[in-house]
Amino acid sequence: MKRHALTNAEWEAVKDLAHYKPPRGPSPDPETIRPFLDGICWILGTGAPWRDLPPHFGPWESVYTRFRAYIKHGIFDKLLERLQSVSLDKGNMKLYLTCFDGTYIRAHRHAAGARKKNG
Repeated sequence: MKRHALTNAEWEAVKDLAHYKPPRGPSPDPETIRPFLDGICWILGTGAPWRDLPPHFGPWESVYTRFRAYIKHGIFDKLLERLQSVSLDKGNMKLYLTCFDGTYIRAHRHAAGARKKNG
């Protein structure tokens, strides 16, 4: 199993939701959907910038554009809900242990501790 990728069981649970056709433009090739989701998992798991996405996930611009469309149309929320329900059913996840890490918060550049002028 790859570290930042969907397992086969997780893919089977969400593949019917992942085949989303955008309102405009061509439908995505079904062969590119799983690498796209694995690319999202890689970005979210590593915290890397979009431009550092390895090329085997597809062009970073395409993955980012599809990710934004999935968020805009609620597809990503449905995917996450499905994955959470599968994990809950298997007993692999407890909701009261779920948390989000917000430790990466940039301070404003004026908060860097520079000496203030007396005036």
